[in-house]
Amino acid sequence: MTWHHNRARRAAATAVFIATVAVSVACGGGAPSYRLTVAFDTSVRQADMDEVDHLIRRFDSAAEMLVTETFPPTGHVVVETGTPDFCRKVEAELDALSSVENVSCERLDDGSAGGG
Repeated sequence: MTWHHNRARRAAATAVFIATVAVSVACGGGAPSYRLTVAFDTSVRQADMDEVDHLIRRFDSAAEMLVTETFPPTGHVVVETGTPDFCRKVEAELDALSSVENVSCERLDDGSAGGG
């Protein structure tokens, strides 16, 4: 694959993620929406990404994580949940995994800033 082809694929993946966020926010299914980004470290394996996906689905069974093709990969997902203090809870659980380098979480809809 050429650099240009990889760049085009990353741009397409980013566009899909942005569209997913826009649809999620526009539809407003009732529960607050959060954008969660999980940066994996270089030791990550498929089983590690599956573990993160399983953890996220405990909060939102319909959530679908998009994983970039970069290395180390980064996962992006929009989670709809009524879990109080969701960002703090999910960040603590994901940060505890050895394959996760960094986690960020932000509430997308109006409401308490800083990860309600």
